[in-house]
Amino acid sequence: MAQIKVAATIEVAGASIVSKLAREADGLIFHDPTLAPGKAGTLTTRTDANTGVATLGAGHGITDADKVDVYWAGGLRHGMDVTAYDGTTITVDGGAGDDLPAQGAALVVGVRQEIDVDFDGDDVQFLSAHCPERAHVDFQTGASVSVHAQELPAEEAWTWAADQGVANPLGGDPVGKVLASCGSTAGGKLTIAGVRDSTP
Repeated sequence: MAQIKVAATIEVAGASIVSKLAREADGLIFHDPTLAPGKAGTLTTRTDANTGVATLGAGHGITDADKVDVYWAGGLRHGMDVTAYDGTTITVDGGAGDDLPAQGAALVVGVRQEIDVDFDGDDVQFLSAHCPERAHVDFQTGASVSVHAQELPAEEAWTWAADQGVANPLGGDPVGKVLASCGSTAGGKLTIAGVRDSTP
């Protein structure tokens, strides 16, 4: 059996609340890849809410074989296609999330990295994702259908636990991969951890 324990201290208005949670299940979910640094740049052309041209630094290495997440202050658009690249510019299109910001806005473009996972979301009893830098994770089926996409603010863990009255965000289709990126030019280690029961 695999077990996960969580302890948190909440301090507010002079009061201190200690919260403890434990879940036990048949199997463990654990992945800790290092996410590559995002590439800083500027949105030099904004065609519409989900199409634009970003100018990045020399040697950014992004090509039209990549899918990217685009970060800016107060917003994020994920799963964008790189439809063209030329020197320091890339054209991005599509995706989901926030509308692209105003032309001239500072950006960080993170290339999505694939993490090979294999679990049924319905079996999850507890799951957490954390990165010391701003990041994004997209839990997908093996056929590249998004099951649940989640932004991770720097140092803030995202968690879900069974039996707390909150619907399982991973319920439904089996999860076959996670696509993740870093919204910081520093990069960072992503940790995905949880416990799950076994499907009969």
